Amino acid sequence: MSGPALLLVFSEPGSDLPLAEFTDWYDNEHVPLRMTQFTSFLTGARYHTPAQSGSTTSAQNPGWAAFYDLATSNALEEPAYVHLRNNRSARETSVIEKLDVLDRRTYEVVADSGESGEATSFGVDNPTKWVRTIGFEAHAVPEGWAEKAVAQQRGEEGWIRTRIYRFVEGGKRGVGLSQSEVDQRVPQFLLVHEAKNEQSLGSFKVDAADLEIQEDRQWELYKAWPNTASVQA
Repeated sequence: MSGPALLLVFSEPGSDLPLAEFTDWYDNEHVPLRMTQFTSFLTGARYHTPAQSGSTTSAQNPGWAAFYDLATSNALEEPAYVHLRNNRSARETSVIEKLDVLDRRTYEVVADSGESGEATSFGVDNPTKWVRTIGFEAHAVPEGWAEKAVAQQRGEEGWIRTRIYRFVEGGKRGVGLSQSEVDQRVPQFLLVHEAKNEQSLGSFKVDAADLEIQEDRQWELYKAWPNTASVQA
């Protein structure tokens, strides 16, 4: 059995889909279907680009991200989950066809600084309010590099937790994307920093000596959901 994993979904509604419709679908249909039916979805939380950042969102720089801690990277291969994805509602089908981008990725944990009393990460009890995601390729890195990179953050001002993941599978679609190599690229590794405040996000160390950084994004908590699948079972 595979180990702990992360399902990360970047999305951007774009000009063809009103934000209110996008938000209502995500909050009241898409996320609840996962958090009420599958015990393998341990957490579920949505984040958005901080309003004060002034960043312009697009298919290449989406403004929304959903994070789900998974019990294993095989969770999305469960027959019931495959059935859910293959039998979308008419509403979900319509929304997805209008999105500028839906960038779905499954990652497996490579290194983790561990849970912190400062927050419950993507858990609903006390979710982390500020997150930074860095997607990168790693070239000729020495043994133990991931654990060293995680340990490097300890003690930094405002730091809560750091995890590094390796890409397992995923894909991109959307009316705002081309089939070019740049638009379809998915980084091999993902570094996720959690912070107490926005100011701390930019101060975290990123040792780029042997890394090719392809994405660097900051996120503010929008909402977290409890998993009630086991309660309803």
